[in-house]
Formats: sequence, C-alpha cells, structure tokens
Amino acid sequence: MGVLVPEDFVLARLANDAERRVVEAFRDGLSDSWLILPSVVLRTDQRDYELDVVLLHEDLGIVDIEVKGHKVEVRDGVWRHAGRTMDPQPCDQARKNAYALRDLLVREL
Repeated sequence: MGVLVPEDFVLARLANDAERRVVEAFRDGLSDSWLILPSVVLRTDQRDYELDVVLLHEDLGIVDIEVKGHKVEVRDGVWRHAGRTMDPQPCDQARKNAYALRDLLVREL
C-alpha cells in the first residue's frame, strides 16, 4: 500500500469525491515505496497553488496529479467542460503547480 502523508490524513477533508477516490486508488494500488501527499498547498509571493495529489518515490521521482471530478472532453487539443474551454487548461495548471513545487524544493534543499 502507498503511504499517506501525513499518515493520519482524513480523506473526508478532500475537496471532492473524485480526489478522495484517486487518493484511495493510489494508497491501495501502489507499493509502500510511494508517498502520497493529498491536497498540497504552496504559497508564494506571486500566488497560491493547490496540487491535488503529489506522489513521491525515492528512485522514480515526483508526480503531480491534477484531478477533475466532472466530465471533460479534449477536442483539438483543448480541454472542455460542458462545452466551454477550461481556464486554466489542466495540463497548464499541473505544469505550473509542478514548477512551483520544484522551485520550492530547490530553495529549501
């Protein structure tokens, strides 16, 4: 089983059921060499970032997961929900979140 960080994290605290189900799937499906950090908030001078799920592995690295709990479609490379273009686009959102995490780690380590 993947290891939740903190170990006593209450899954009911997550923003929505989709995030909870994703975290449960990682917890139940990954080996104990994976750390699972749900709902990571980073505050910078420029803005705040919320990373839905961060996975950490000593050998394989860090993965930032952006969870969408509603039906989405990708048409011509553009993510949409209910026929409207999503803003921000999930890939851009995850990329900015990942860079914010990287920058924090570089500063702190």
